[in-house]
Amino acid sequence: MDIADEPSGQAEALAQAHHGPGVKAQSSRPSRAGSGRLAAAGKDYRERSDFRDKASNHTTPVQEGQVAATEAEAIQALSEANGAPSPTSSQVFRLLDFSITDGHGDLCPTERLNFAEDRSFLLSGTIFAAEGKLTRANGQTVKSFGPVLRNTVDYSRPEAQVHLHTEQAVYTCVRPSIAYKQLYSRFAESVDICNEVFKALHPSHQGSPQASLDEIVARLIRCKAGKSYSTPREALLLNGKFVIAQLSNIDAISASSKIRLAQTPFVASMREEMEMLPVLRAAAGPPGALRIGDQPAQKSQQEAAGPVAGGSQPSSQQQRQEEADADLANQIQAQLNAKEARGGQQSRGKGTPYILVSPEEIADDYPEPTEFFKEHDETDELLLMDEEVLLMDPEHLPRQLLSDFAVYNSEGLLSSLELLPMWSGVDPDIELYASGKVLDDDGEWAGAQSTTAPKSDGPASGEAGGSGSGPAGPSGSGQGGSDLRLYLSQIREWVCEFTCDMLFISIRTDAAWYRLARPTDAYAPWFNIVLKCARLAVAVLGMLTAESRPSRLSFNNITKRLAAATPEESTFISPKVDLVERFVVVHGQILMSLIKLYPIKAIQNCAFASSLKQKMQTRRHAKLYVLPKRQLLKAVNRNPMRDRATAKAKPMTATATNMVKAVWASYFKTAEQSGGEAGAEGGQPEVKAVQEDENEEDEEGSEETALAAAASPLPHVAPKAKRKRSVQWTGKPLDGSAAGSAKFYGAVKVEDIEFGLGDVVEMEADAEGSSEQPEDTQPCGPLGLVQALWQNPNGSKTVQVRTILHGHETVLGDAASLTELFLTTEVLNESLDVVVAKSPATHKPSALSEQGFARSRQVEPSTAEAGLFYRMMYKPKEGMFCLPDASMFEFGRKLQVEDDEEEEPSRIRISPEGNSLMIGDQECRQGDCIYMAPTTFDQAAGIAQDTSAVQVPEYAAKGRYHKGGGNAGLRAWCIARISQLTAAKGVGKQAKQNKVLVKRFWRPEDISWDLAYKTSFEEIYADAGPDLQVSLDDIVGTCTVLQDTSIQQPGRNEFICQQVYNAKDGSFKRLSDMANGNQSSTTEAGQAADAKGKGKTAATEASAKGKASAVQANGKGKTTAAVTELPSSGAVSGARQEKRDIDDGIALATMDIFAGCGGLSEGLHQAGAAFSRWAIEYEGPAAEAFRLNHPGATVYHANCNVILAAAMQKAGQRDQCQACPEAWEEAGSMPPGMRESLPAPGQVDFLCGGPPCQGYSGMNRFNKGNWSMVQNSMVMAYLSFADFYRPRYFLLENVRNFVSHNKSFTFRLTLRTLIDMGYQVRFGVLNAGNYGVSQSRKRTFIWAAAPGNYLPSWPALLHIFRSPQLNISLPGGIQYCAVPQQEGAPLRAVAVRDVIADLPPISNGSAAEEMQYSGPAVSAFQKRIRASASVLKDHICKEMNELNLERCRCIPKGVPGADWRVLQEIVAADPSREKYKGQLLVPWCLPNTADRHNGWRGLFGRLDWRGHFPTSVTDPQPMGKVGQVFHPDQDRIVSVRECARAQGFPDDFHFYGNVHNKHRQIGNAVPPPLACALGKELRQALEARATERRKAILQAQLA
Repeated sequence: MDIADEPSGQAEALAQAHHGPGVKAQSSRPSRAGSGRLAAAGKDYRERSDFRDKASNHTTPVQEGQVAATEAEAIQALSEANGAPSPTSSQVFRLLDFSITDGHGDLCPTERLNFAEDRSFLLSGTIFAAEGKLTRANGQTVKSFGPVLRNTVDYSRPEAQVHLHTEQAVYTCVRPSIAYKQLYSRFAESVDICNEVFKALHPSHQGSPQASLDEIVARLIRCKAGKSYSTPREALLLNGKFVIAQLSNIDAISASSKIRLAQTPFVASMREEMEMLPVLRAAAGPPGALRIGDQPAQKSQQEAAGPVAGGSQPSSQQQRQEEADADLANQIQAQLNAKEARGGQQSRGKGTPYILVSPEEIADDYPEPTEFFKEHDETDELLLMDEEVLLMDPEHLPRQLLSDFAVYNSEGLLSSLELLPMWSGVDPDIELYASGKVLDDDGEWAGAQSTTAPKSDGPASGEAGGSGSGPAGPSGSGQGGSDLRLYLSQIREWVCEFTCDMLFISIRTDAAWYRLARPTDAYAPWFNIVLKCARLAVAVLGMLTAESRPSRLSFNNITKRLAAATPEESTFISPKVDLVERFVVVHGQILMSLIKLYPIKAIQNCAFASSLKQKMQTRRHAKLYVLPKRQLLKAVNRNPMRDRATAKAKPMTATATNMVKAVWASYFKTAEQSGGEAGAEGGQPEVKAVQEDENEEDEEGSEETALAAAASPLPHVAPKAKRKRSVQWTGKPLDGSAAGSAKFYGAVKVEDIEFGLGDVVEMEADAEGSSEQPEDTQPCGPLGLVQALWQNPNGSKTVQVRTILHGHETVLGDAASLTELFLTTEVLNESLDVVVAKSPATHKPSALSEQGFARSRQVEPSTAEAGLFYRMMYKPKEGMFCLPDASMFEFGRKLQVEDDEEEEPSRIRISPEGNSLMIGDQECRQGDCIYMAPTTFDQAAGIAQDTSAVQVPEYAAKGRYHKGGGNAGLRAWCIARISQLTAAKGVGKQAKQNKVLVKRFWRPEDISWDLAYKTSFEEIYADAGPDLQVSLDDIVGTCTVLQDTSIQQPGRNEFICQQVYNAKDGSFKRLSDMANGNQSSTTEAGQAADAKGKGKTAATEASAKGKASAVQANGKGKTTAAVTELPSSGAVSGARQEKRDIDDGIALATMDIFAGCGGLSEGLHQAGAAFSRWAIEYEGPAAEAFRLNHPGATVYHANCNVILAAAMQKAGQRDQCQACPEAWEEAGSMPPGMRESLPAPGQVDFLCGGPPCQGYSGMNRFNKGNWSMVQNSMVMAYLSFADFYRPRYFLLENVRNFVSHNKSFTFRLTLRTLIDMGYQVRFGVLNAGNYGVSQSRKRTFIWAAAPGNYLPSWPALLHIFRSPQLNISLPGGIQYCAVPQQEGAPLRAVAVRDVIADLPPISNGSAAEEMQYSGPAVSAFQKRIRASASVLKDHICKEMNELNLERCRCIPKGVPGADWRVLQEIVAADPSREKYKGQLLVPWCLPNTADRHNGWRGLFGRLDWRGHFPTSVTDPQPMGKVGQVFHPDQDRIVSVRECARAQGFPDDFHFYGNVHNKHRQIGNAVPPPLACALGKELRQALEARATERRKAILQAQLA
């Protein structure tokens, strides 16, 4: 049957689809062989000689502009206009308003170029150069040119480009003419489909050659490719030959590549399905017949059977064209079927509107919006969908049950179903999605909720599937049975149904209906409100039904009845009628929907319904309309969970050694007995993540007080004796007691108490002043270690004691051992009669040898009967427990007692002779360089004023400073050279007359911020002006200034000066030029200072010595601009550490646990303190990233509990290990090679890592249930690694709030456990911003050093930063800060511009993982961070949805502090912009909760070029808790590489996985510069210990 004979008139439609509107099928002309494509369009195909003339009939009318007669003329004109060389055949131009005609002058489909026998195809259109604006003045219009040789497609760009080749040039198709648009659109759609397939398969576009056919179909659905077909699968299969041909061409072009796209599993699967496709055939006739047009091109039976003798077979070209004709016919028919199924364009209905109350009205009834936390691996719903469902009526869609579910919006925030309309066919104005466990709906009562449930809404007892995740297998993820977890596509509608006692709530997506069963714990409060409203509606319908005339019950009658409900009833709202009325009205859509569907007409039209509708319209609301016809569903899944990594891991009890387990268990046992907050073992206390303040840079008095409340006050001074006791010396005075002076003794007897030197005694204490004791110990007074005993010449008898504290009196609090005491630095002189008892406490020395320390693994006694002992010294002002020095046990000599009332000498003073300046214990002379307060030279003339400040929005200006811009106004220390010292006579007030004349240096930022950006942090400029007099109070410390162009990286407190700056005219001159041009003599003092080679560094760099800078002064108090050349760096080269080999005999063999991508290890490597040998990381992408960056390390992608169990089992210590059965099972099944690679005790020198910060960090604000408890107990597992391996050094890193987590018990138990092992311990909190990172990121660190090793010091502040260091309040009223905050620092803060301004611009969602740098590095940070990278990697960013992208565009650039409140201002100024494409421009939850969240300051904010990054997070998003994630100048979220630079990762550092994996790796990492600062201190401790050992060996050899 011919198409022309079909009753549906498809022949005409085929002709129109192929050729264009207005063309009808023709039947009078025969078609020649091979002309099936033309026959399908009903066109003639005959030879013509005048085709060039006819071609002009189908070109677009030429607009006014430049017209060229020939192609060559147009190309030549464009080349000359753009200054290009002579054109070549490979030169590329753009073609606009083009069309292609054949030999008859008829419009020709683009596909025909690949199959036609002749090449008589001509082009028409406007030619433009490859670059520039597409304006008429820039183009050359040619009516007819060619011929076209071939067409090609370029898939290397985000959007595929079609190229047409002629003999003279190559043309990129930009836009077809109006007449040619419909004919070209089919080919363009085929190219789009192929482009998406290419991206899905090729790794350069984050694709995978192993992608399946279903995965690629799902991608086409998401990208909306193949829209003219019924389904994307049909579109793909019908264009399959074209796709395969294109992939083969790509393989041919990329012959050197190992990837063969045409040989992938996807292509094989597609070929199989293509063979089963139905084809367009005649109703009768041979199977090979294809009827198109008037006369079908039939094959005879002989042709079908094969070649016949003497006959001829069609040419291969003819066969290809006929096959192409058949494919085209199938495509056209499929498109016609899809168009018919859609029913054409639909218009919005004008019936009864649906009233949707605004979110602002119901916001107060719901919890604060929180992010949905994806705890399980989930599958895309559309991957499992049969594409036929797209054509189904919604009522006939499959029905499933959804349990353990949550509903959230496009930004991942939990949301209410009330935001969606309940009427079928109403367009929703918001996108909501859901995730959950999908079960089969058995059609019974599964998922039912009771209509009379108690107030605590919960699921029905008969719910199928439950809410748990199911039992997990040994290596499972917690999903048991065959339950499937899905993330759903957009929710289109939801309904509520009920019976006499059951309630059902269901949602519909494009794929199915889902009856909602049990919500997740986090979503239950949201779902409970919907359940309450539904139950309220059922109750109201019951009241109306009970009345003979429903309208008898007015709105007021019903609200009064509802107000009379008791709190135990499910419909209880409030006893106040006005509150009940408000609740009923704002949630009225649920009541109105159920009333509308109720089968009794009188109830539908009752007075209550009318009143409710009127009252709803008095509230803020929107009116939505029902569409008259159902549109084709758009099966596109934009669920925000589709790319998010699952953060939930397999639950497993922590593996621990017997010793660690005993310590922790004893604490919980004590807490249980005393009624403390900790429950018994096996209990389930509520676990919540610690809230870490995202605005931590705002804190000015940052203080942590939890530890102070955990312990008793320190008893510093023993009270006076209440009664006189007899005191008798035992034995003779000690040798050395001189006559007429105090006599020292070795022992004494007080009453009947006899004690001597080195004994521990108890002293009398007031009943009121005695310290609190644990309940199971006897109360006692202060304890002291007897240091000396003597009798004064006046006869008084004195004892000198070193104060000893019980463990609970230290920072350990109630986590301390009951038996261990601690020495302090406090020494007291007291009368002997205050001693009331001798304590049984003894000294228990630690094992100083490494072998002995490793063998000392045992559980400490936990009862008082085991005996008191002391071995450690507690230094609260230094935050440490350390081993006492051996000299501390040299008893019998009197120690100096600190007197608080004694006036301390001034830290900075001039010697009486006036020739030196003492800064602490450092001596400086004329010619030396010093640090001074940042404001020292502010009053001097000629100081440049910063005029680049920008206006901050009013709401941001109300705070102290806007978020991310907190370093504005902060300055580094001033630098100056001492020119003259003059000492005043006298002391006290007269000493204030001391005079110090200095020559200042200029920092780049003192001159301009642009200069600061382009120069090194350490570069400074000498001042051409006169000397300045300064106050001693302004002097801070010492530094060194050098002149040496060969220095790449100056050492700490070292600066480079090569130029002189004149503030009067802003000019610069080289220092050497000025020195040679001015022969003024220097003072004798200056010459002497230079001869002595002064110019010391700060006390912390005492080893770095060299000659100082010299801007010399002339004569006696009179100053000139004389300048002498600065010394070279030769004298101080030893102070800077050269790059060392990784394993140089000092660096430690390291195991990194919870390693992440390796930020901590990277910094330690940079410092030369460690080299990674082993690493353990549970998350696969992070483990792979660590492996890429540390190829020499053995990386275990496994659960650390399993690794520890296997390691202890391998070492024969299984009896010392407590692990769960799953851990033992997985350890037993570990591959032999992996087991053999596990290190043994003695091989690990350094253990570092950070137990997962999600267990503590406030960035992830969700209750994680049992898994959170397991994550938190990873601290116990980590400590067990230390107990098993007993390394020389141990480092724990965690978030700042680790010190207060769980009322500090985790922190205190960590210290207690390490001390019980015998480690020396130091704790503190550091801010990465002070160490070269452009962000505020405070982290807790705990160092532990084995006996015989030095504890590393905390690194001194390097960069100025606004956010202060954390003060920790310790017992006894002691304020401890690891690195005290100062006004100023050696270097300025690192700004956002320093970090990312050199990176090339990219667009929203950019996915190119490699690109070239756009230019050379400019700032010092950029030069250092690029490291060895030659190609920029991971400069990719998350793609925002269309709404958030519009919001981003609205945030102004160059306005620091601008955030989401700009959107409010836009809407207030122009109400028409309240919604963007149907969705609110201002997120509804922000203005309604702003007063409780500091105005949600920073959300939807841009970074400030002069400011810093906010704290890095694992998932940057504008609605996240840290929402300042937009680029300063570009409309996008910050890229992966920009976040990596904000953390201090070098550009050659690799991350692994998709964009979300990489952000997660960066957000969880320790900033390498902070780790490097810690590593340098560790390196110094290692070198000091190595030097000490060498000296000891040398002395032994000499002896």
